[in-house]
Formats: sequence, C-alpha cells, structure tokens
Amino acid sequence: MMMGFGLFDRAMRSQRRSGAQPDDYVVARAARAAPSAWVFFDGSEALVTERSGARVRVPGGAFFVDEAFAYPSAWQAQAQAERLNALSRDTDGEAWVAITVRSVIQDMSAFTPVIGGTRQRLGGS
Repeated sequence: MMMGFGLFDRAMRSQRRSGAQPDDYVVARAARAAPSAWVFFDGSEALVTERSGARVRVPGGAFFVDEAFAYPSAWQAQAQAERLNALSRDTDGEAWVAITVRSVIQDMSAFTPVIGGTRQRLGGS
C-alpha cells in the first residue's frame, strides 16, 4: 500500500486550527516512536488505493499536539475516535482514543532529555 505523509503542508494544517487549549480534547493513538508517545489525528484523511484495488481511508497524523485537530468536548472527540476505530483496518494496532491536551502537556513536563550522556533539567539550572 502506498502512503503519503503530507510533511510539506504542515503550515497549511496549522492555519486550519487556532491552537489547542489545555481543556480541549484531541484524538490520538499510542505510538512507541513518537516524540510524546502519541500520534494525533490532524483532521485530514486521504483515500488510498491498495494493490488489490480496494480503496482505504487513511487518517492524517501529527507528532505534536499543536498540530492536532482540537475538539471542545469529550463526546465530540470520543465520537471521532470511535469513527476512526471503525474505519481502521489495522487490527493489531493501538486504538484511537480521546484525551485532554492538558494530559499530554503534563506527560511532556515529566520528560527529561539526555544530552551527551548527561540528564538535562528542562526550564532552568
């Protein structure tokens, strides 16, 4: 299956959103290799044709919460997560879930990078 990741239209996607606030909700699925342990739904979808000729709808993803499509309520985000799960053909992948932006921010605040073999403290001395 061919997949395209619109890496170069990041600015256009960002312009479609006003920015997620801490009390907003986003739709995400766990990903081990992502910077925040999540891949966020960015609100876009692509129709991809597989080698078999079947057409599959593939949700757009973003690695950063500021690129995610934000929902003002939990029920809206949960409805979108359920829709994406129903469309998913990835039976062994992680499920899409609704989470608050605040929870993503709190998870990232506990992140301590290792630079040059030394653990660095974020935000100061």
